[in-house]
Amino acid sequence: MITIEVRGMVMEVRCDVKEVQESGKGYGWPRPDRCPRCKGGRIWGHGFVWAFFESLLEGLFLRRYRCPCCGCIMRMKPAGYFQGFSVMSEKIRSSLASRLACGSWLKGMGSSRQRHWFLALMRQVTAHLDVSWLDRLLEGFDYLLDRGIVPVSRSFKT
Repeated sequence: MITIEVRGMVMEVRCDVKEVQESGKGYGWPRPDRCPRCKGGRIWGHGFVWAFFESLLEGLFLRRYRCPCCGCIMRMKPAGYFQGFSVMSEKIRSSLASRLACGSWLKGMGSSRQRHWFLALMRQVTAHLDVSWLDRLLEGFDYLLDRGIVPVSRSFKT
């Protein structure tokens, strides 16, 4: 079963990434019932976008839809990834947990990338919460995530 969760104009779809890769443009992406912006019911196909994910050697074709009423473009993407990130959110959290628990980064992944997430998390926690949360960074990660904030993003959108 495929479910859609709307996050802005990017719609997360619970799907198997490898199945999407194998099917290419033939994958059966679900069409949204309504436009998230104007609530219009006419949604047109609007081609594909090529996107890369860490676990795959090649990119994926992600389906796009367009609302002819307001011009809104909706892009489908596999659930479990932060917008703009090619690594699963669970793996990012595991990396941070490893660093906080035993002082080392996860093996098999660049330390500079993991350091980037760690520093971005510290900035998000101090920007949205306060410095007392720096002692509880993983808790801050979960707290920000529950509020719809990407905890390792470099931007400060709320």
